[in-house]
Amino acid sequence: MPTPPVLVSSEGQRILVVIAHPDDAESFCGGTMFRLASEGREIQYLVITKGDKGSHDRSMTPERLSFIREDEQRQAARILGVQTVTFLD
Repeated sequence: MPTPPVLVSSEGQRILVVIAHPDDAESFCGGTMFRLASEGREIQYLVITKGDKGSHDRSMTPERLSFIREDEQRQAARILGVQTVTFLD
């Protein structure tokens, strides 16, 4: 039986997760990030956008939504053990 692929080498201690939108990491690999952080890995998120376009609420400004989404992302990352969250947009 073939050996399954290894997600992260046991030698690697630092992980950079590049995602398009806030909450993508939690949706796609949150459990894995929690496990790796629990094993002592240093995890960093690089978020390409601030999520300021993700609402159908006409009273929500892009600036306010961006603030909310960034705050939610930072809180979720902290819970999972992620050390750094950087937003490009």
